[in-house]
Amino acid sequence: MITDNKDYILKEELIYWIDKEFIQWRAKELFNNELNDEELEKIKKYVESGLGHCVFEIIDIAIKEAKLLNKIL
Repeated sequence: MITDNKDYILKEELIYWIDKEFIQWRAKELFNNELNDEELEKIKKYVESGLGHCVFEIIDIAIKEAKLLNKIL
């Protein structure tokens, strides 16, 4: 179960999520160290901004591909 400000979201209800653990793992892969709280806040803003610009395009493509594949099969 994922919690944030007392709101509960079941993992089964999510399509995709990015958590701090994943970001820290990636930072260790790229720079061989973890990020501090200030860096994590900046990354959160960058990711939210980046996804905000393209999320509908990505979802639309995924839906169209799934529907096309369904028709082919």
